[in-house]
Amino acid sequence: TMRREGFEFQVSRPRVITRRDDTGQLQEPYEEAVVEVPSDMVGTVIEKLGSRKGEMTEMRPMGDSGATRLRFRVPARGLFGYRSEFLTDTRGEGILHHQFHAW
Repeated sequence: TMRREGFEFQVSRPRVITRRDDTGQLQEPYEEAVVEVPSDMVGTVIEKLGSRKGEMTEMRPMGDSGATRLRFRVPARGLFGYRSEFLTDTRGEGILHHQFHAW
């Protein structure tokens, strides 16, 4: 717990918020992740996101820059803690953007 200015906060580990659909089936949020990395680091990123249940939906070179743009559909839980690992794997040269896609 943490006390600050008369308020008490309790912080827990991040967790995914799930919901049930009309049939009672449990659903989890999926995010669309767009990654821009130097071409020599593509294999590492594909492997790491694949191990986190990511599904690559698009891969294309970005002109003469020597970079590649990858698009993935990943469960939100698969992205917890990934940003720091991503920056290490790409030596700070990669760009990772993600947003909610669907349940």
